[in-house]
Amino acid sequence: MLALAANHPATSPTTPPGDVVHAFATSPCFGADGLCLSARESGLWCSRDGGATWRPASEPGDGRATATSAVAFSPRFAEDRTVFAGGHGVVLRSLDGGRRWRAMVLPSPPPLVSCLVASPNYGADGLLLAGTLEDGVLRSTDRGETWRRSNFGLLDPSVLALVAAPGFDRDEALYAGTETGLFASENGGRSWRETPFPDDVGPVLALAISPTFAADGVLWAGTERSGLWRSADRGRDWLRVDPGTIVEPVDGIALPSAPEAAEVVLAILPTEAMISRDGGRSWATALAAPVGHGGIASVAFPSGAGVGSELLVALRDGAVVRGTLDV
Repeated sequence: MLALAANHPATSPTTPPGDVVHAFATSPCFGADGLCLSARESGLWCSRDGGATWRPASEPGDGRATATSAVAFSPRFAEDRTVFAGGHGVVLRSLDGGRRWRAMVLPSPPPLVSCLVASPNYGADGLLLAGTLEDGVLRSTDRGETWRRSNFGLLDPSVLALVAAPGFDRDEALYAGTETGLFASENGGRSWRETPFPDDVGPVLALAISPTFAADGVLWAGTERSGLWRSADRGRDWLRVDPGTIVEPVDGIALPSAPEAAEVVLAILPTEAMISRDGGRSWATALAAPVGHGGIASVAFPSGAGVGSELLVALRDGAVVRGTLDV
């Protein structure tokens, strides 16, 4: 049986009080570099010791201390050291593991980036997509240098979540969660179509896709008012998961990538993380948000996470809870 164990967080004195975390991500090389990035109201923050201490990712006065709202690592981070962060009207890019950053301006009027996703085939195609709150999806095919809106068929321009299929190099499948529902693309985000996601259950706040999506077609969608939903046929049919238990907004969904943890799902709610060990059929509380930290912002499984490996829980005030998935 799998269980989640966690220690008590310690808030770093370097982070401003009341500074809300919008997004949190760990390096694909976390075991070696301990790198975490936290997108916050005060800007982008960086930790190189697994979340124990934090500092601004850019130097004061360099023009990049703007509110940030999204983070994405290159799938080839071990080789290219590339990481992105999104804010208001810009996408920031670092080519040296987050030490130096360059701002790339998005098309006017300046959109607010809500989410970022790099193609799983980024090393070959250089594709990056940004979801925005009012301007739909922006697409870059030159590693973030230039951007164009890519909204053909996207009927709702308020994009809150993006996810790419693991077999993107073959099927170019992407999904976008919006204020009103769920849209799919089968050509790398060049065009979109509305999926038969149930009416009147949006906004879709979070998406997650099975590591074995090509075989099982499993897609997860977390909503603001209608709990957690699961599809086992690439988004054609949907079933609400345990409506009696998961009633709060689902802000995030975390899936371990290791084969032995294939049935494990974490649903991130404002005040707790819920865990299922059987693919969503039953649920239990994995972690209650510690008092005084503003709730849970995100859960990150370092690359290759499985049974017995470390996970990190980012709290809304920037503190980090360390945990493990134990037998």
